[in-house]
Amino acid sequence: MRENTSLIAVLLSDEALLGLLGDKKPRLEVSLPGGLGPQGIAGLIANSARELGPEGAFEKLVLVDAREPPSRDREQLISALFQLGFSAITCIPAPFAVLLASGMSTGVVILLGRGLCHVSAFYNGLEVSRMTVEECEDARDIARATISAIMVSGEERQEEVAGHVVVAVLDSPPRHLEEELRAELAEKLREAGLLTRARAQLVRGREALWRGAQRMAEGASIRGPQ
Repeated sequence: MRENTSLIAVLLSDEALLGLLGDKKPRLEVSLPGGLGPQGIAGLIANSARELGPEGAFEKLVLVDAREPPSRDREQLISALFQLGFSAITCIPAPFAVLLASGMSTGVVILLGRGLCHVSAFYNGLEVSRMTVEECEDARDIARATISAIMVSGEERQEEVAGHVVVAVLDSPPRHLEEELRAELAEKLREAGLLTRARAQLVRGREALWRGAQRMAEGASIRGPQ
């Protein structure tokens, strides 16, 4: 087990996905009880690691937290994980993990979650803007937030950022939302003069987060603006 010392962990709203570097899908899917604090989550990850290998086998941890916890909670979680024996921790924002899964470092990621939507714009791996839509049931509101995120990225970057749009579905949205969102995005991009060769790419958020964490652990190369 020493030849593979990287553990992958993805935290969702109600479960944690865990596995090893190179796994195409998680080896463990563990329930994440509501109200479990940073110390409890760190303990859950450490206990799961013991199911995947002997004590001390995993020195490195690649962590994606899609729950969007407060900064203080995230810091406490990282601190607790260090105390439990992980000597190197890479924490990846969930939107960037989705972008990594697509093989790009520049673009827009729309995370559709349970009652909440986050829109993040990236340029060469740097998050340049983020918007939040609290009631993510109206495709027009999400499309407007997407255009705003693109515009805030800067005039010289807008065309490149708008050239790659990924919609990652974390929970089951209303049946009509995905198709309406695709149409609204095309219309809003056209109105803003940003209609490019790209189409909005719909992906399953769970799988995309896992692939993105794997790509980060592998150190895979990613593409920037073309």
